[in-house]
Amino acid sequence: ALMGAVPVFSQVFGVTTAGHLTLAQRVLGLPVSLIGSAVSDVFYGKAAEIIRSDVKRLPRFFMKTFLGLGTLAILLGIGVWFLAPSVSRFIFGSEWHQAGLFMKIMAPWMAAQLTISPLSRFIFLTPYPWLKLIYDVGSLIVISLPLWISFKDSSVALWSISILQALLYLLYLGLMLVLLHLMQKS
Repeated sequence: ALMGAVPVFSQVFGVTTAGHLTLAQRVLGLPVSLIGSAVSDVFYGKAAEIIRSDVKRLPRFFMKTFLGLGTLAILLGIGVWFLAPSVSRFIFGSEWHQAGLFMKIMAPWMAAQLTISPLSRFIFLTPYPWLKLIYDVGSLIVISLPLWISFKDSSVALWSISILQALLYLLYLGLMLVLLHLMQKS
């Protein structure tokens, strides 16, 4: 999900901007991917087991995982917010300063993704897996916004995408919580 904006930014803002965005997304994507994949696999297996044995235990397990991921994501997001611009300049050189600013801008998106994405496979354990399409279509629309809206600069476009993607993740979380509630009633 983090990499989807690169072709759009390349087309709208040029290859230099796309290069900065690629570096920012690679740096942020690594911990999100590693942590998210590991937690997702364990969460999905355990959630499936809980659904088979005692579905009433599922909300507690879901919320415990959500709160743990949320705490980690907030801490990482704050670190990225305050440190990315200066650390990226130090590590990659001053010509890559824009990548550090992009990392800062993407911190809310990254935090939401790290918190909610590992839980997202839960929807496939419900009778309504097709509802994931709501998030997928919304994400596609948000990523392609710079093609439709004439943003004056890449930072404003990325801010828009980052905030909207974070909000989409919150919408997806709300959808999962509704499904969790429905499973409790059945």
